[in-house]
Amino acid sequence: MTQRRRLLLVWLISVIGLTALVALQLVPNRHRMEDDLTSRSSRALAAAGAQSVEVSFTGRDGVLHVADEATATRARTIVAALDGVRTVRTLVDPVVEAPAPPPRLLPSLLATVADGRVALTGTVPGDAHRAALHSAAASRFATVDDRVTIGDVTDEDLPAVAALLGALPRTAADLQVRMESDVLTLSGTAASELEWAALTTAAHRTGLTVVDALSVADLDAQLADVPPLMFQSDSSRLSPQARRNLWRAAGLLHANPSASFRVEGYTDSLEAGGEALGAERAAAVRDVLAEFGIDQDRMTIEGYAPGAPNGTDAERARQRHAELVVTGRSGP
Repeated sequence: MTQRRRLLLVWLISVIGLTALVALQLVPNRHRMEDDLTSRSSRALAAAGAQSVEVSFTGRDGVLHVADEATATRARTIVAALDGVRTVRTLVDPVVEAPAPPPRLLPSLLATVADGRVALTGTVPGDAHRAALHSAAASRFATVDDRVTIGDVTDEDLPAVAALLGALPRTAADLQVRMESDVLTLSGTAASELEWAALTTAAHRTGLTVVDALSVADLDAQLADVPPLMFQSDSSRLSPQARRNLWRAAGLLHANPSASFRVEGYTDSLEAGGEALGAERAAAVRDVLAEFGIDQDRMTIEGYAPGAPNGTDAERARQRHAELVVTGRSGP
């Protein structure tokens, strides 16, 4: 190798080495500068309430990613004012929000009770929920007319309503339980005050808003359906059959604890005892009701006698009786 070539090779190696050395020094310095500019820009934007702006630097040239033109102008002004920044370019990247899925409807249910049967209609989210409602209703009623359908609804509140179905009175003659949205409406007629109290208590346990449109059956009409409390002529002694009839009446009175009533005793047109005998018959009924657990404070007694003597033997036999008349009620 000639002297000239050796000198050229030495020069070339020196140049390459110097270039590499400079590059090794400049690259970290550049990264540190870019990181510094990025950090200071981000802090300045955050202080101005523009945290959503994304910042990056290549050398001293910045790029800002923003959601709209108004933010772009504001962010560009903030970053361009920082020391060391040469240029600032903004790119608008509009935020595209995915359309919200349509809200699912709340389930619905209508339970109608009549004559020992229950009919179910409404919409629930799946077969499992429908089966749970059917099972709860079947635990109370021998016949369940299940017309519940499956639809795109939530399962909200259904477990609580299933529990309510399991508490419905079997003997209700006219009752509806309707669930729509988060409102539970009770309507129809409860057989007694105790039945009304049990049903409304169970309804409130669901946590839904309860609308109580229930009425309580007419106690006077129920007592009128009890077979008559008959007496033998000139006697205030209740027969075994009359006591059995009175036991049935006592059940109605127990189920309606707020009701007060009058026991009325009657004589026929030929009995000599008149109103006094009638009062004795009323007192006999009162005493037996007390034996059956009815508070005497709820009762008053009154004796009655007919006017002029008349009527057939059968008519006079019907006159020898006692009956219960409701005089007050503080329940629903």
